[in-house]
Amino acid sequence: MSIATVRTNLQKALETIDGLKNRVYITVPAALRVPCAIMGFDTGFSANYMEPGDLVTWQFRVLVLVDQFNPGVAADVLDDYINKTGDKSVYARVCSYWTDNSLPDYSVVTRAENIGAIRYRDQTFFGAEFVITIGETTE
Repeated sequence: MSIATVRTNLQKALETIDGLKNRVYITVPAALRVPCAIMGFDTGFSANYMEPGDLVTWQFRVLVLVDQFNPGVAADVLDDYINKTGDKSVYARVCSYWTDNSLPDYSVVTRAENIGAIRYRDQTFFGAEFVITIGETTE
């Protein structure tokens, strides 16, 4: 599977999350509409190649921004994205998308970091940074 295909499938998986349809950005627009997820090159990703078995893993850092920074309003909304289960759970939706669509070989949301105030393009948002690893055996 090419990196472009992996990226497209991750975008589709994130768009199954309630509120993120058409708001998952690979190329970030000039103005963000929140809630949104950003998985472009400016948030970073890495590729790891391993022998034997020809395993390749891609690790994406995905920002989920739920609102302009206002802790009293956005905290409850952000909880839904960082929970392990639920319609807005990044973990649940990404893992189930990979399984439901029989995509090779696995996807895993390893952690949520930097939960709270996030500076992005000179603005402060309430959000979290998710580390998502996707792996494939190429044999």
